[in-house]
Amino acid sequence: MKRYIAILFLAFLCVSSCKKEDELQVLGIDYLNGKAVAVRFRTSVQHSDIGVFLGDESETAVLGEIQPWENIYQFRPVVPFTSNITYTFRRKDKKVLANFAPIDQNSGKPPEILAIYPSKDAVPENLLKLHVQFSEPMQSVGSALDYIKVIDNTSNEQVSIFLALESELWNQEHDLLTLWLDPGRIKTGLIPNKTQGLPLKEGHQYAIQFSKEWKSAQGVELKQPYFKNLVVVQRDGNRPKPQDWTMETPNPNTKDPLTILFNETMDAILAKETIHIKNEIGEEINGKFTLLYQETAVRFEPLENWDTGKFKIEVESRFEDLAGNNLNRLFDKKVENFDMDREVLKEIEFLIK
Repeated sequence: MKRYIAILFLAFLCVSSCKKEDELQVLGIDYLNGKAVAVRFRTSVQHSDIGVFLGDESETAVLGEIQPWENIYQFRPVVPFTSNITYTFRRKDKKVLANFAPIDQNSGKPPEILAIYPSKDAVPENLLKLHVQFSEPMQSVGSALDYIKVIDNTSNEQVSIFLALESELWNQEHDLLTLWLDPGRIKTGLIPNKTQGLPLKEGHQYAIQFSKEWKSAQGVELKQPYFKNLVVVQRDGNRPKPQDWTMETPNPNTKDPLTILFNETMDAILAKETIHIKNEIGEEINGKFTLLYQETAVRFEPLENWDTGKFKIEVESRFEDLAGNNLNRLFDKKVENFDMDREVLKEIEFLIK
């Protein structure tokens, strides 16, 4: 009799598990520094057939990776989940398997815009990019341009100057956004340039407004609205010339900074990414770059004391000024006009003694 009951019980368990074979159980959300960076779950569904979607969305999945984790699974999004927003696990056939909503573990401190580059107001008519540095990762929902308004104060009208991109140009941490002014309107001879003209007009003044409603990845609005003024001057038709740069060299056996002065404002992000300091045998000196004087100079602070001897500043050819002119070419120039054999100065030597 007991054996018969046991068989019936096992049969019941089997039927119950068969009914739930397509179910998914959310086990928990993992947080790091207040940000929801992963969700753990258990499922009998093939994990390669599962996607995570935002709310009622069923076409475009959240970018990320599902990984086995201690006999269960973990989904880690490329950008932390936004708090107080519902996410959905779905199969390939769009069937909903489970929902979850990260909570806000932040201290409640609102995000801020720390810097907008170029930091100076005067920019060339052919300005190519703006960089916006936030205090923390921002939301990946919707378009950044929904929170940005540009007013031409000279003509007293709202204008569109930025290029709308399907994949916006955020850094990996999602706290630095690069905004391109429409290149098709900047390059002479292209149809957008002929029909619409340059995004910015020489002699005009513009006000760029960043809405307070722009939210962080945690769902918190900006601390306040932010503004950036542009005063447009004549176009920049020259490449950067490292041979004209000057420097302030450090003393040996110290961690004194090396200062490099460009004599014009350069692209803020590339100024820190494309310059390398190397010793006499080609080894790179580890240290930190800091922008100075409205991006007309950088300061390099080494991690270790300087030795005596010869050093060199190595500059990648993609180093750019505000108009996108790099060491090899002008941005507004046809490819067939490039002199590909022309040597470009990419190294500057200096001595510490």
